[in-house]
Amino acid sequence: MPVVVELIGESGEQVAAVGDVGGFIARCASEPREWRLLKYVDEYGDTYFNRLQMLDFLADWEAAGALLRSSEEEKLWLEVGRLARECRDEVHLYLKFFGD
Repeated sequence: MPVVVELIGESGEQVAAVGDVGGFIARCASEPREWRLLKYVDEYGDTYFNRLQMLDFLADWEAAGALLRSSEEEKLWLEVGRLARECRDEVHLYLKFFGD
């Protein structure tokens, strides 16, 4: 089952979501790089980040763009980046990585 990235509100309601059917997020997280937060994404569990963590996450995510292999991965990369920026800019939102 792929990792699903959700933007969720404080009470857990889903605001937006995107699925990673190709495994790009898990591949990036396991790369031997000096990730600040991306290394903590658990493809078999749930990982939450808050808005205070978004600057570090977005720095990792921008760098992960160098690992793109297809247009499908690029679409995912753009959408997760959009969700992360929305999380950064609004209070009471969280970026959740829902693993298998």
